[in-house]
Amino acid sequence: MRTRTLIPAMTLLLSVAACGSDEPEDEGPGTGATAETTAPDQRSTELVDPEGSSLGTAWLRDADDRTEIELDVSGLPEGLQDVSLFETADCESVNPEAPVIALPALSVLEDGTGALTTDVEDTALADLLEGEGLAVVITDATVDTEAGAGSDLPDSYLACGVFSE
Repeated sequence: MRTRTLIPAMTLLLSVAACGSDEPEDEGPGTGATAETTAPDQRSTELVDPEGSSLGTAWLRDADDRTEIELDVSGLPEGLQDVSLFETADCESVNPEAPVIALPALSVLEDGTGALTTDVEDTALADLLEGEGLAVVITDATVDTEAGAGSDLPDSYLACGVFSE
């Protein structure tokens, strides 16, 4: 007898759950969503090493009077890694002596994974993206990228991704 009363209740529950909403689900950065599917005030880029292998993703989000930056990486050496933003639309033309913004260090775990979320205060996303583009570059904290005009960042960066308007 109980089985008969549970079946209609389960059927009702399943049919209600299947109906869902007509609104699209808000997929966050961890789901692989792109800027086009989440919000017009968010951009994402793939982080690649000098050989072109994917090491993760970086996101920029407009958040009132600031821009939020989020990195999610894997395959990097363990330890603290430097992260900087540069005004360029090409990872091969980054001037290591002219970072636009130095970000907090990225802590990479023993398994090669790391994540960083930080803000650029008093700077809107549109302002960061003005000009030719913006590159987020992760460098090995033990490599001297400020050695002078002879230094060559493209040979020493661990990962780079470019945002453009």
